[in-house]
Amino acid sequence: MPVTRRSTREVGPASAGARDRYILIQWRPAADSVEVSGFPRDEWADFRWVYARRSVVSNDERFTSDQMLASTVQRWEVEYLEDMDPDVVDVQKRFRILYGGRVMDVIGATVHGRRRAIELVTLEASGVGAAAAR
Repeated sequence: MPVTRRSTREVGPASAGARDRYILIQWRPAADSVEVSGFPRDEWADFRWVYARRSVVSNDERFTSDQMLASTVQRWEVEYLEDMDPDVVDVQKRFRILYGGRVMDVIGATVHGRRRAIELVTLEASGVGAAAAR
């Protein structure tokens, strides 16, 4: 009978020890509030500091319309937080991540398993045209 070897690669949510980045999650208290001028109000408040596991999905740098624009898509796995459950809350509209002095907008969120972890997909844009893209 052949002996099978188990893969050392972890399947599913990471163990707490693999979450080695300390990030700040911010939230927008009033998602639908607007300025007197009619533009959306861009107010953010600190939600919670958490440990997360990060993996970079893609990096892109382009020269468009005489402007350099760079973007990075990353996945962040955090502990399950009931206040951030994507089945209940519009995570993309209400949350963002601050890490290393950079702001990353949440563009997707999913729950792993039965509330074991939440995976956040973020987009970080930088360059001259990045402010207009946000």
